[in-house]
Amino acid sequence: RDVGRVAINGTRTIPISNSTYGATATIRSVVSDGTGYWATTSTTGAGSGLAYINSTGTVTTLNALNGRCVGIYNGQLFASNATSVQSFGSGLPTSGTLTATNIATVSNADAFSFSPNHDVLYVADESAFNATATSSGGIRKFTRAAGTSTWTFQYTLNSGTASTTPARGLVVDWSGVA
Repeated sequence: RDVGRVAINGTRTIPISNSTYGATATIRSVVSDGTGYWATTSTTGAGSGLAYINSTGTVTTLNALNGRCVGIYNGQLFASNATSVQSFGSGLPTSGTLTATNIATVSNADAFSFSPNHDVLYVADESAFNATATSSGGIRKFTRAAGTSTWTFQYTLNSGTASTTPARGLVVDWSGVA
C-alpha cells in the first residue's frame, strides 16, 4: 500500500510504501502534518486500525478503530467511525495505545469538519435521512460552548425536500468565520 502526495503545483510523489498496513483492509483516509501520516482502515486487527506512519514507512497502530475519515484540527487528531467522531490522545500522537474520546455521536459518521475556533462541527451521516428522527442521515451540525468539552446536536441538513439520500463527504467553507 502506498501513500501519495500531490503538491499545489501538481507534482506527485509516493513518500510512503508499506506492504503490511492495510493489506487485509481498505485504507479509507490519510492525513499529514507535513512530516508524518495518520491513517484509518476499514477493519480492525493486524495491519489495520488507526495508525501513525513515519517518513520511512514504519507503521505504529494506535487504536483498533474501524475508521472512516481522519483529520487534524487545532493540532489534535480526530477520526470518525460507524457511530461517532472521536479524538485520540493528546495532540498528534505517534506511539502508544490510544483511548478514544467521543466528541459527537452520529448514526453512521463519515467525513467531518471543525470550525477554525473549534466550536462548530459538521458531520456527514451515511444513514438514510428521516426528518422525524434526531439521529438520521444528512449533514449534522454540532456546537460546543466556549470553555467546555460538550458537543450539542443542533440540526440535520438533507439533500432535498423528499430526499432520503445519505451524506458521505462534505466540504465546509469556513472563510469569514473567526
